[in-house]
Amino acid sequence: MVPQGGRYVLVVSPACPWCRRVTIARRLLGLDAAVALVEASGIGEDGFEFLRAGNFDPLLRIRTSRELYRRQPDWQVGQPTTVPVLVDLEAGEIPGRIVLNDSSEILRTIMTEWGDLASSHQDYYVGEEEPFVQAIGQRLNNHVHTIIAGKEQAREDALEIVGRFIRELNERLVGRDFLWADHPTTVDIRAFTSLQSLATTEAGRSGKVSDAYVDLPDLQRWFSRLWAMPGWVSASEAQALQLSD
Repeated sequence: MVPQGGRYVLVVSPACPWCRRVTIARRLLGLDAAVALVEASGIGEDGFEFLRAGNFDPLLRIRTSRELYRRQPDWQVGQPTTVPVLVDLEAGEIPGRIVLNDSSEILRTIMTEWGDLASSHQDYYVGEEEPFVQAIGQRLNNHVHTIIAGKEQAREDALEIVGRFIRELNERLVGRDFLWADHPTTVDIRAFTSLQSLATTEAGRSGKVSDAYVDLPDLQRWFSRLWAMPGWVSASEAQALQLSD
């Protein structure tokens, strides 16, 4: 895949934390003009829906994520139709060829290979081989998904694991503005997006970010700072999360 402005489309759902990882990266890097964005308007029986004027997305000309996957020559019925995906508009004869559909790989790719098209050249990327990045995935990201979608006992177990980990994050943030460096990195992106979703389901029922993590002051300070920083939360993401600052 050769980075080229106007050739690729990022297909996401604003409600999905894995999608929000890559949309934050796109905004922070200033890739808005280089990489188009298609956002789901909801989810239905046929997967994520992209219903706009005329009942389909005008760029990719799809109504659902399943329609996009059906175009792929190697896709088979029963396989996932997940987002985010990075789509190549010019690959072969298929309009909208999926080139990446793993959020971590999309994040790594745009952070490390798209610098020539970016307006920001800040070093945001921290590799997945770092133990702390792995801990965020294993002890926060995956378990927050269980809290949102899991069965009752699994949710209770996940809440305990996540609770312990976010207390550790709170301790790490004492005297620090960010989790890894003196500026935001993908470590902050990975933690922030999951904690957004957790705030929606557990701590943010009143609809105010300030109500999330009030018992963890350093974590709340970090969370609120990032929420307020340009590029971290789009209007569509705030609406999907039903939270505001």
